[in-house]
Amino acid sequence: MTPEQREIAQFYAQLASIKSLDDLRAWERSMLEDKFKDALWLQTYYFFRGAKSENRKQREQLKENFLTGLYRTEFNLDGLLRFLQPQLRKIIGGLVDGDEVEIEGFQLPVLRAKLSETREVREQIDHQEPKNIPFFVLHEFLHFKPFPFRRCPVCQSIFVPVRQQRNCSANCTYQKVEGARRERLSGGSARAVASAKSKN
Repeated sequence: MTPEQREIAQFYAQLASIKSLDDLRAWERSMLEDKFKDALWLQTYYFFRGAKSENRKQREQLKENFLTGLYRTEFNLDGLLRFLQPQLRKIIGGLVDGDEVEIEGFQLPVLRAKLSETREVREQIDHQEPKNIPFFVLHEFLHFKPFPFRRCPVCQSIFVPVRQQRNCSANCTYQKVEGARRERLSGGSARAVASAKSKN
């Protein structure tokens, strides 16, 4: 997995871990939308350009053009995010939990263009419900071996593991180890009490 693919996957794992966008605070929502723009850019760039690469300056210019295009087309970022988040939660969450999930085929919203009186092309995205967007954003990750998402057994968040990583964070690893230690100690204490009672 390339660094860019990992960045996209980590964002989708974050989306799949959110129960509801309405639960987020304003600053959390703002950061999420910025990450969404970056993920859309990376996903679109690699989907259409494949392994072809430009230098850093060219890529930054392409990204700027892409984001400018989103604003010019009055792209409904909030609407897409609200549609996509529960879909990714259902699909990725279902897969990591061992369920069978349905993913609709590939189809993007229609981009409509018209030449204005000043001979400028005006673009607008047809805001029909993008039912098949999940296939577009997940298509390459569905074929990774092993599947690049895992559920943390401690906090239940979905994350992108590195090698054999089992927990999503150092904090969850600590909680798991500490929980196991307490269980051993409580088990030992219980056995000691039982042993004392049997002697009496």
